[in-house]
Amino acid sequence: GLVNFYKSIILKTLNRIGILWLTNRVNPSQEHFLSEKIKQKLIVSAELYVNKKEKKQTWLLFLPENEFHDIGLLFARFLLISSGFNVIYLGSNLPYESLKQINLKLKIDNTLMFSISNASKISIKSAIDFLDSNFQSSNNYIVSPEASLIKNVNGSRINLLSDVDSLVNIITE
Repeated sequence: GLVNFYKSIILKTLNRIGILWLTNRVNPSQEHFLSEKIKQKLIVSAELYVNKKEKKQTWLLFLPENEFHDIGLLFARFLLISSGFNVIYLGSNLPYESLKQINLKLKIDNTLMFSISNASKISIKSAIDFLDSNFQSSNNYIVSPEASLIKNVNGSRINLLSDVDSLVNIITE
């Protein structure tokens, strides 16, 4: 299925492409072409389940400012929608201030953001503080490959996830 394909093929391919891109062995247009094909597949796959609403919980998905790596977020959207959850997908590079209005108008049960780029990893503490203070009644999740290295989250209610399996387990419980 798509979950195994994502974990065993897509993630490995993206890691390899990232290395090739950093070492100037692949043209940025080639990397963008592959990334867009993967995004299209994830969007189409999720759309097959859009009307399958079974669970009442709502998930808010977004990437923080200066984060543009949205394939993981699209994969999470697919997992959530195919599991019957309500999903509000806001995409990449979202200013935190714009999230306050959503929380005031809608009941958000869970938030999910990814922190992949160096720019968003540098400001991860502010993301944690923002979610802690503005989404107090939500379960808040941040996916970052370096989640185990993030310090100064004592007292925070943020759930830090470092891999796809952790995310899959939470969504499919």
